[in-house]
Order: sequence, then structure tokens, then C-alpha cells
Amino acid sequence: MLFEFESYASHGNGCPTYLPSDYYGDFLDPAIIDRFTLVHVSYRGTGASEGLFDMTGARTQRDLHAALDWAAAGAWSTGDILLTGQSGTAFAAHFGLDHPAVRAAALFTTCADAYRCFKRGGISNNIATVYTAKTEAGVAQSELDRLRLGTALSPDPARRQLAIADALAQTVLRPTVDDWWRERSAFPLLERTRVPVLYATEPYDIIHTFDAFQRTPNARLVLGLGHTTAEVIANSAGRHADAVRSIVDRFVVHHGLGDDNGAEQDPRVVLQTEVGGVRPYRGAEALVRYEADWPLPDTRWTRLYLGGRSGSGALSLNDGLLQAERPVAEAADVTPVASAVHRRGDLRTNSWIIGATIADFRVDEAAALTYTTPELEQAVELSGPITLRLVATAAATDIDWSLLLTDVHPDGGSHWVTDGYLRASLRKVDPARSLTNRDGDIVRPWHGFDMAEPVPIGEPVEYLIDFFPTSAIFRAGHRIRLDLLPVAGSDSDPLALGDLGLVRIHRGGEHASSLLLPLIPARCETSLRLNPDMEPLGPCAASWAQATGVGEPVQEKPVSGAGGAGALGLPVLIWMSGILALVRRRHG
Repeated sequence: MLFEFESYASHGNGCPTYLPSDYYGDFLDPAIIDRFTLVHVSYRGTGASEGLFDMTGARTQRDLHAALDWAAAGAWSTGDILLTGQSGTAFAAHFGLDHPAVRAAALFTTCADAYRCFKRGGISNNIATVYTAKTEAGVAQSELDRLRLGTALSPDPARRQLAIADALAQTVLRPTVDDWWRERSAFPLLERTRVPVLYATEPYDIIHTFDAFQRTPNARLVLGLGHTTAEVIANSAGRHADAVRSIVDRFVVHHGLGDDNGAEQDPRVVLQTEVGGVRPYRGAEALVRYEADWPLPDTRWTRLYLGGRSGSGALSLNDGLLQAERPVAEAADVTPVASAVHRRGDLRTNSWIIGATIADFRVDEAAALTYTTPELEQAVELSGPITLRLVATAAATDIDWSLLLTDVHPDGGSHWVTDGYLRASLRKVDPARSLTNRDGDIVRPWHGFDMAEPVPIGEPVEYLIDFFPTSAIFRAGHRIRLDLLPVAGSDSDPLALGDLGLVRIHRGGEHASSLLLPLIPARCETSLRLNPDMEPLGPCAASWAQATGVGEPVQEKPVSGAGGAGALGLPVLIWMSGILALVRRRHG
């Protein structure tokens, strides 16, 4: 049985004909879905259900277990359940992983912790607004169903709508993690989960599954299915279904239907790597490869420092350099705090809502600080978490840091690769829960977000700001650029405005700021091109020194036991070679 528990759907359409509810045909083969009994249940207070909505709180979690009991005991049921869902339709599923009837879960482009779902770096990302709006729409569309079922006044419509509005208000009025947020986090349950779980997301998704993946023992990760994958699939000439979705299909058939198809031997990670930024990626300018773990076991963590002028031609406030050598002398760049109505906002959510993405960030960079590498002599792959160690002195008690990593093309265009955010007052890091490499360097910081600490005015302060994890290749002749923009509050979080003033970004001596990158050595040639017409890449560099022809890499360290599982084993390499050969034969 495929089982989905969510808050969007109206029931006027009768029984479900496919699950998950969104993106039919993209995430699972329809022929496989037809082999399952499909069960769809609405949260309390949504769809035609009675009661009041509580945003996946304790009551909804109890309801989920009661619904699973009912489904497992039905005369039409084998008693074996595979949980599924996509985005908001999978929020609650994490809380059902400990139910005795659940055999596995395939959860697409979703998140297991409400605070980190609705905020990025402690800053509202507008997803709560989208989620509750879709929930309200499902309630409105189900009015006739409630009249037919006799539930129209259980409770009355005004109380139902008020409960949804109150849940949204709580996400705004509670800027730090408290008991309300903790109740809506499945992280403690994930750490003791024993059933197989497959998580799927993509480089430009609006929410991600990396935190859940890293907490779920023996979970699978497919970095190639998300909110904005449809264009990639359409431009892949069928290769996406064969190389990416087939792994999901095999997992679901094996764990949900019991087919002995060898899926338990499939690689743990499917890596869909974008080439050239978001626009080329939409045209299937991407590579597919299979890996043993995430972060990749052979990652070379490479630290680049913020330096003086680069001569890259950036029309920014400083046109700074990203360099391998740590600057010896103390230096700083000064920037004003930008307006709260800056057009960037939350780039991921805003791009998804309007259905369009800013193609070139050179206009935005005119109000930002930028730091750009020398031109690459050889292609470079960055796959994994990215973290900026930023040391700054501010004349404001709170600001929102907004970061971009871009691919600078030879024509000067600065194309979005990934982004990061952090509210300065929520900068405290828990080293014990952070992801580290073998030498103890934090490669993905864990912010508790449970206590706001005003920024001390006029003092250097260290921030560890993580980007949305990515997998990206920068071609030879291109450059890698960091955009840095301090913002007074956020257009998506108007109740949390910071102060205006100047900010000094330190870039030398004791207070040197630096960017830690996950460089993957010389793996491009083992990957499948999703778009057969994509321009060849040539080999990727084995080190930063090889990529730039300048100096020796400052820091190239393997991934730690926190995320690594050793080198890619021989069975995985054999399997990977076989499936890539099959795709190439099928598609030429």
C-alpha cells in the first residue's frame, strides 16, 4: 500500500488514482503506482476532515498513527505500508516511520523539521505562507463534501479557517526554536528509524532533505527530483527516467511490493550535477553519477580566502578576490546594509512562486560585495555542503546575511549556483551537532536557532554561514564568485527588521574570512550527460592548484566519519558502469 497523509487535497475527486499527489509521472512510474492500493488521508481540520488544524503538531501525529492502524487492519490491506508524499504532503510522514506496519518510505522534496522548513538561517522564506494557503484552498474546495458527510459544523467554517491562520501566525511570532517548534521536529525519531527511507531533492529545490538524510540510518538520497525538475526531465531525452527515476522505482517496488530486483544493492546516492548555473540546468545541462555516501567520501575540502581586488570585471562595491593563500595583512571591505525590500528576498521560494529565475545577477552585485576566483584553466566540480567563515564588524545590532555562489561565464554573466542565509543574532553554532571533516573543520554548521544574541556593535564577530548543499561543475574559462549582501531584515519577514548602518568585512590576518568548498577530484568523466547535445566538459581538476595553475591547495582533506562511509566500493563501480552503459546504448 502507498499511504499519504497531508493537508492540501479536497475530496470531491473521489479516491486517489496516483500518489504522491503532486507531479504525477515525474517521481514514480505510473505503471508501478497502479500495482499498489492507494490510501490518502487528510489532516484533522483540512479537506473534509473534522477538527482543527495544528500544523503537524502532537495531535496530528497521533492521528497519523491511528490512520496507519486503520489502514494496516483493513480487509483490503496486506498490512504492509510504504509512506510517501511530496513537499507539504510529506511533512507528517516522518512521524510515521516508527509505526509497526510501515515497511519503508519514499519522501520527495520535503523536510522533517518545521522551523528549518519555514525559515532559512532563522529568516522566514515564505514557505509557511504558501503551505497554509494551499491548505486553506483544499478546505474551501471541500465544503460540499463536508455537507454531504455531515461534518460542516464540526467545527464551524470560521473556527477552521482561524486555526489555519493561527498556525501561520505562530511561524512568524516565534522567531526562535521553542517548545512549539520542537513538537514539530521529527529529528529525534529519525535517529532511531530502522526502516529503509529514500529522500529526494535537487540543487535548486525550495526545501531540502539533507538534514533528514544525515539523521536517518542507512537512508538513500536522490539529488535529482524536486519542485523544479520538470524542465530538466523534458529536456533529457528520456535519460532522466532511466538514470535517476529508475532508482526510485526499484526502491519502491522492492520495499513496497516485495519484488526481488536487487534494489538493496543500489548505490546509496544518486548525484545529478548541474553545469553552468540554473538556466543551463533547466535545459538538462547536467551529469548523473552514483556515489556511496553524502558528503562524498573522497571530497577535498578546499579553503579559499577573501582577498583584495580580483580584476574580474564585477560591477560590485569592491570586485574582491577568492584566493588560495591566506592574506597576512589585516584588511577590510566596507558596505552599507541594504534595504529590506531588496529584490532578491528568498531566492528559491520567490523563483518557484513566480515561475521564473533571475538569469544574471550582475545588477544585484552592484549593491553587494563580490569575491571572484581567477579564471579556471580546468573544470572544477563542487559537490556537498559549502560554508563561509565570515568575520564582520557591524554598526547594527542585527542584520540578515544573504549569500550567493555564482558561475561567472566568459561573457561576464553571473549565474546562480546556490545561496545561503543567516540572521546575525542567531549565529550561535553547536559544534557537537555540526558536520565536520576528519581534521575537525566544520563543513556544515548546526545553528540551534533557540536564542537570539544581539550583535556587539563595533566588534569583530565570526559567523559560520552554510549554503544550500549543491552539486555543480564550473567549466574551464569560467570563474567562481561569492556575492555577499547584508540586509536590514527581509521582505519575507517584515516583523524582524534590523538596523541600518555600515558593515566591515574582514579579510586578512587574525580575522581572515574564508570559503570552504567541497572539491571532488577528477570525476566528471565517469558521469552520464543528461542532455546528449551538451557541450563536452573535458576532465575535471583533481585539485584547486590544477584547476587554476596558481599555487598549491591550502586545505584538501577527506570527509570525516560524520558523513563518509569510505571510498566508492568495487560493487558500486561495477553496478554504475552497467547502468550508464545501458542508458548510453538506449539513447545513443
